[in-house]
Amino acid sequence: MVVPNASDIRSLAQLRGKRIALNKGSNVHWLLVQLLEEAGLGLDDVKIVYAPPKYPLTASDYLSADAWMMWDPVLSAAERSGTLRVLATGEGRVSNHQFYLTRRQYAQQNEEIIAGVVAALVKTGKFIDRHRLEAAQLLAGELGLDTASLACALARRSHQTREMDMQAIRAQQTIADRFYALGLLSRPVAVREAMWYARERLIEPWAAA
Repeated sequence: MVVPNASDIRSLAQLRGKRIALNKGSNVHWLLVQLLEEAGLGLDDVKIVYAPPKYPLTASDYLSADAWMMWDPVLSAAERSGTLRVLATGEGRVSNHQFYLTRRQYAQQNEEIIAGVVAALVKTGKFIDRHRLEAAQLLAGELGLDTASLACALARRSHQTREMDMQAIRAQQTIADRFYALGLLSRPVAVREAMWYARERLIEPWAAA
């Protein structure tokens, strides 16, 4: 969570009644729930402004919100700008994951293709972790962000592609259940039913990629 440098918001408790911009149902939405609970607040105690994360912020962005929930690489760019400061982070509060999605029918009918895509992602992840500056330079032109910010963002996490384990499944189920209870989901979600399981013979090539 970031706020303008000149903001009078110095603690999570001071978020009561403030406007907070975030991407609905995202990882930062879950982080906000945790941050508010830590301060003894709930979602009803703040004003949520649904908006995708971006940087730099425009004049209208500053008028529409008091705080923004961001994630890398836009967070790194915002931190380096000197115009925003970090009020709180997810470190020690949430376990962040990224997932690859496809239609169920496509996955069932195209296992070989998906296995090839995953193998390529594994190789890409290894390249990023071993050559972060070069990866940042390649991404800079594509994303429109500076190389230094991207290098900072890439250094904050591993980029290894792997199958979901039970720990990740349980964590996602906890989030799904809580989002449903908060009215953010229209119906319950069973995470295990949304997963695609590769046939055993396809798993080894992923590990060897």
